[in-house]
Amino acid sequence: MFSLPSETYDLLGDSPQPLTATPSTPRLRIRLGQWESDNRGAVGAMLLMCEDRVGDPDLKLTHEFLSLVLGVRRSGVTDALRLLEGKHLIRSTRGICTVIDRQGLIELLGGIYGVPEAEYDRLIGSEAMTSFEFQQANR
Repeated sequence: MFSLPSETYDLLGDSPQPLTATPSTPRLRIRLGQWESDNRGAVGAMLLMCEDRVGDPDLKLTHEFLSLVLGVRRSGVTDALRLLEGKHLIRSTRGICTVIDRQGLIELLGGIYGVPEAEYDRLIGSEAMTSFEFQQANR
């Protein structure tokens, strides 16, 4: 049986909502057809969500990983990253995606991004330490 560390329960309280709602949101939006068929919205939202959690715009993500998380073909992720790079919103190199225009990426998503993120802040709080901050503090 799978169990979470006790610190996780202390942080979440009685609500499993942050664990269930946020990660599935991009795939759900794809299924509902709220984003264009070229995947750039889904990829853009995933990059923003990763940056939110990590706290650093330089994200160690591969095209393969993004395709598995989003449930799309790897070539679709590659095409989406190229489109986002063409709009100067991100920079993608081997194994690293860098968000260079966060606000532009949010605008591209047309108001769809932010709902689960606001719920995460409401339930957990924005003062929670990101993994990047944790690594910096424990060096």
